[in-house]
Parts: sequence; C-alpha cells; structure tokens
Amino acid sequence: MIGHLIYTYDRIDDARIQQEISSTQYSGYFGDVHIVHAYNGEMSPGKVSYLEDKLLTMPNRGHYQGAVDLINAGLAYFSANGPGDIRYVVVTAADTWALDGEFLANTVAEMEANVQVLATSSWMSRPSEPPKGFALDFFVIDLEWNRTAALFPLDYEKFFREHSDAMALLYLPPYVEYALQYRYHKHFLDTEKDNGVFIRRNQSLRRIVEREPACMRDNKLALAATGIYHSHLVNEKQAVLRGMGMDFGEHSRKLKNAESLGYYNAAGG
Repeated sequence: MIGHLIYTYDRIDDARIQQEISSTQYSGYFGDVHIVHAYNGEMSPGKVSYLEDKLLTMPNRGHYQGAVDLINAGLAYFSANGPGDIRYVVVTAADTWALDGEFLANTVAEMEANVQVLATSSWMSRPSEPPKGFALDFFVIDLEWNRTAALFPLDYEKFFREHSDAMALLYLPPYVEYALQYRYHKHFLDTEKDNGVFIRRNQSLRRIVEREPACMRDNKLALAATGIYHSHLVNEKQAVLRGMGMDFGEHSRKLKNAESLGYYNAAGG
C-alpha cells in the first residue's frame, strides 16, 4: 500500500481528477492506495469530499504558509492515524497530476533498493546544476525516516525569520521550496561528520532530474519521462487528457469532453 496526500486551496476539479488518477492507476502497482485530501478553501466539506479516504480541512494562512500547513497536517495524519503498512507517501499539489503509476512504483522501488528517503526535483535549476529549492508539488517521502529525522513538519515561518537577510541579499522570493531544501541538508549537517555529510545527503535523495526545472509548466518532456504534469491552465490539461485517450473517472471524462471550460475550478469547485 502507498499513501497519497493531495493538497489544495481552490483547485477542486484538479484535486478530483488527481483522486481519480490515484484510485485507478496506483493500486495495480501497490495493492491499494490510501488517499488523504488536505484542503483550506472556502467550500463546505460536504461539497469538497470525493474519493479520498480522509478529508482534512483547516484555515488558509496564505499561499506559501497555507501550503506548508496542508502538507504538515497530511503527513501528521499518516504518521498518527494512517494504515500501519504505509511506509511511503506521495505528496502532490492538486494542479500537479501524477499520471503514471509505473513511474511512481519504480521510484519507490529505487528508494527501497538504495535506502533513499526522499524523492523530489530541483524547483529552479537544471540537472547539471546544484538544486535550487526542492519541489513540493510532487515528492515521495519515507514516513519511517521522517518520524526520526523530522523533515516534516516543516517550519516555514522560522526558516524565513532566521534567513531573511540572506534571502534579501540574494534577491530571492519566499519560496517554500528553499525551506525544504535547507531543512533536508541541515539534517545531514546535524547527523553526519566531514565528508559523510554530502555522501549521505546525496545517497539518500532520489533526485527526479527527469522533470527539472520542476517549476516549468506544460512540460511535455517531463510528462513523457515521468507522467508528472504541472499546469494551471485548463485548456492545457484538457489537451493532455485528450492526447492520452484515457478515462480515469467522472471528472476527467467531463473535462476531456467539455466544449466550454468556464466551470473548471470555478469558485473553488
């Protein structure tokens, strides 16, 4: 079994389609999938709930902090209340679809074989460069490792409170991705010595270079290599569904066949 955490503020139709993808594409590789949907928008839970096994709702504290709150709450739920046989959790923002169950299964298998604890991509740099932020719109984490390493809960407020001068000097935006990369590297600085810091840090990461830089939207090369597709534009997502010729469920079918797209994610639903 694998856990799947989907988080969103207002992209409800994106989240519904990702739930359909997860339900139909992952279970064949993992036996079962336990879906948690973390939501901080304005719709009532009764209107939000769809295929998830657990819906978590909370107030929205802003774009970046709100996203961190959702991820923290979802992973805390898996650690405390999720099925006991879940070791790996895949986390996706609702507007980033993970369409290929085989790529996900291969990623988890690599993590198991190589004792890797995190799979993610550089947010702002290409494979030949050092990472610039770790993507949070798609990542896989070893839940057992996280229980001791405490990568999550991620303290976004503390990171920028302590490093705001450096961020200002480098003219960097307040991306959550920088906080995650810092916290990951800091874990190995605190637990390893000398060359062991970067050796264990690099060994423990499955860097998903196939979609870098992960911030790039409508990346067809990444889609072909990984099945991961990130876009905010409904017409681009409709084209992907039509191109794949796949029917994941009610909401993917509706988008694929729609002539008018104004309904999609409208007013959070």
